[in-house]
Amino acid sequence: RSELWARPEVAAKFWARLQGPSPPGRCTHEGLPLRALDGLATSADAVALLAAAALDAGREASRRQAGDLPGGHAVVRRIRQQFADAVGVSEPFLEPLRLVQYSKKHDAFERHVDWTVDAHDSQLTLLGQRIATGLLYLTDLPAGVGGATSFHRLGISIRPTLGTCLLWPNVNANGRPLEDSEHEAEPLLVDGIMKAAVNIWVRDRPLPTDARTLRGLYLS
Repeated sequence: RSELWARPEVAAKFWARLQGPSPPGRCTHEGLPLRALDGLATSADAVALLAAAALDAGREASRRQAGDLPGGHAVVRRIRQQFADAVGVSEPFLEPLRLVQYSKKHDAFERHVDWTVDAHDSQLTLLGQRIATGLLYLTDLPAGVGGATSFHRLGISIRPTLGTCLLWPNVNANGRPLEDSEHEAEPLLVDGIMKAAVNIWVRDRPLPTDARTLRGLYLS
């Protein structure tokens, strides 16, 4: 539906960066495309972010925990700016960073897309469409424990590496949402392992700065 499309001029600028002579990071899959920005965070950064996160209350109905990261934190500010510079957007186009972690056997996140799928969702009017996603891993996962990020339509699964940020588009260069961006966090297969990552979502317009508007971002 055309109501779900992102602003084409913003989408086109982002795709020009992805397909330009010096695209960000390294290629992981040509089809989407899916790229990896290595070294966006250090182990010390990961420790600081995990300590700073304000996790949402309760997780009884969820197989993951999520929480806000303080926008004024020095590591948060640096990562936001580095990511914005890498993908060629202004920093205000980035949503507030959001931590997600998995710490129990069977913890997972089912297949989903990051772009807004409901044409009547008020987010589209207030915030615009999500044109791109960054997923910054804060932990390493050894082989055999699950927890990979899987793009089943592309036939690829990526094992988390601390400091690496996956980057992919959620819309094409014309602004149309991409079904191939559907992905999942595969279940952890063992206890005693923690997987943590930071979601970095890019909208098609600068975000409002008032807390009341932003408070409704993370209801799902």
